[in-house]
This record gives sequence, C-alpha cells and structure tokens, in this order.
Amino acid sequence: MSWVPTGCTLPTTQQPLRVAEFDTLFTTALRHLSRPAPHRLQLLLDPKAEQLTRELVAKETACCSVFAFTLTAQADVLQVDIEVPDTSASVLDALAARATRRAGLATDQENHPRDRCAFSAGVRRGRGVRDRWRLAGLAGCA
Repeated sequence: MSWVPTGCTLPTTQQPLRVAEFDTLFTTALRHLSRPAPHRLQLLLDPKAEQLTRELVAKETACCSVFAFTLTAQADVLQVDIEVPDTSASVLDALAARATRRAGLATDQENHPRDRCAFSAGVRRGRGVRDRWRLAGLAGCA
C-alpha cells in the first residue's frame, strides 16, 4: 500500500480494509481528479457519496495526520481537496494513481497537448470529446 503515509497509526491489519473503502469510493463515485499542485489532489465525486465520503475522511483524519481534507458540497458534485506537506507529495502520487485505475479514468494529455488544463482533466474511457471538455469545465478549466 504505497499511499499509506509513514506516520499512519492505523493498525497494519486494518490497512487493507481502509484501502478497500477508498477503492469502493473511487469505483462508484469518482468523476474527475486533478493535481493543482504537487502537494494537492482534487477529487470530484458524485454528490450521492457525501455521507460515505465524510465518514471515510473522518476515519482517515483520525489515523493519518499528514492529510488535510476539505469537502465542498455543491448541487451536482462533491469536491474533495486533499493536501499534504510538500515532503509527502509521493503519497498523493500513489493515491491519485490508484484512484485513476479504480475509477477507470484517463488523462487527455496525449490527445490535447496544446491545453494545459487538459493535462489534468480525467475522463472516463469511451466518452466523447464534448464530455471530456464538460468534465474539464467542472474543474474550472473551461
């Protein structure tokens, strides 16, 4: 579990269960992710997952003080900002990679190299270009 920070106090036997909880969240609710900064990860989730997300954030905050979570509920999306100290950016790298794989997200970096915002726009495979730009717009890139 490469995204578990060094200072995590969750017992080793419980860590696979926590990873499974995050996997469920990513698989069922993650719409988009971006990295506005190396020490920051932004997730856009289905708002129906707000209660699950709040519970998971509370549990994670209790054992891993390295994470700072900010949840912003909007009508059509739940935004989760995750920040870590600069020295823990590799933890977010691993978490972002896992979330991307679990949610079936891909980046548009190869398809739209002229647009910096497209580099961070995560889109579900198989969607059309119009949907890709709509999702990028959710992240403030449009």
